[in-house]
Amino acid sequence: MLKYVIEGSRGAGKSTLIKRLAAGFPRERITGFYTEKVDFDAGLSVVYIHDAAGDERTYSDANAVCVRNDGEWNVRERLFDAAAREYLASAGEGSVVIMDELGFLERNAAVFCARVLEVFNSDAIAIAAIKQDVDVPLLNQIRIMESVCRYRLDAENRDLLYLRIVADMRERGIV
Repeated sequence: MLKYVIEGSRGAGKSTLIKRLAAGFPRERITGFYTEKVDFDAGLSVVYIHDAAGDERTYSDANAVCVRNDGEWNVRERLFDAAAREYLASAGEGSVVIMDELGFLERNAAVFCARVLEVFNSDAIAIAAIKQDVDVPLLNQIRIMESVCRYRLDAENRDLLYLRIVADMRERGIV
């Protein structure tokens, strides 16, 4: 099954596009994750990981996969790995796996990276956001896969790209 990869810079609208695409599928087919960066006072930022199929988002230490304090990122690889086990475990034929977003923070989370690659090699439909121009092994492997349809997103092509991807999914009988 094809994998749809939305590549763009920060703030281009990757997450918004992925949410619009995911809304076209029955909720019971959705699995995967969303990440969300929350900025607090005094240079503190936290990246949380959430269940793509869940209705509620939680903000706790248990899903805070990265913490940035005074410019230094503290990546919690074990939480990335736990998220892979929880959110990517049910990815199989017929499921729609949301991975928003893949970048550089998880590069040392071996279980997470391996599970992401398993999804990309599975029969599941995948819709993923990746950072543009980030040179890390996981993203480089994804970019060269034959099953991947890569789309470059920017502020000017957001709406047109949505229509283009939906048309492709309809033509292939995916939605």
